[in-house]
Amino acid sequence: MEMTKQKKSVLGLISIIPLILFIISLWYHLSLFDGFFTAYNHTPTTQDVAQHTGELSWLYGTSLIASLGLLLYYVYHLARIKTMGPARKVFWIALLGLLVPISFLIFWFFVINREPRHVPVKEDIT
Repeated sequence: MEMTKQKKSVLGLISIIPLILFIISLWYHLSLFDGFFTAYNHTPTTQDVAQHTGELSWLYGTSLIASLGLLLYYVYHLARIKTMGPARKVFWIALLGLLVPISFLIFWFFVINREPRHVPVKEDIT
């Protein structure tokens, strides 16, 4: 598989997207509660929170879809690499699954960015 410097840079930018979306979602979620405490001077009721579930669902859903898509791509990429041992592949897959979305940047920096231009890969993942 041919990985030019430009492709690696684009993949690095794509790796940041799930983290940015998650931070925006979390910031919006937490800012709602700060606004509730300031405006109403009490803890928010279910009705107060329910008014914002559409926006929160959209934000967290977008973050989830971006994370799952990138996770699947990275696992597929790992499974195809011939030069990496099975123990190291299991380590990276576990790290990717446990530290979503921060692990995408770590994986990009330590694996994708440091790969040679031509990486020997299997035709399929079986």
